[in-house]
Amino acid sequence: MKFITVSMMMMIFFWACVYSVDEPPTRSEESIDEIFEKWMLDFGRTYANSTEMKKR
Repeated sequence: MKFITVSMMMMIFFWACVYSVDEPPTRSEESIDEIFEKWMLDFGRTYANSTEMKKR
């Protein structure tokens, strides 16, 4: 009886761990570019060309 109780508790704990982890929200590439451009404006950053900007 004790083995069944311990087994059930372990299964419930495992289930709770697996299903309580959410995936982090993802952002689209476009929104990351928009955030970066806003940051550039806020801090007065400019780059010589688009290749350098993409590198950053």
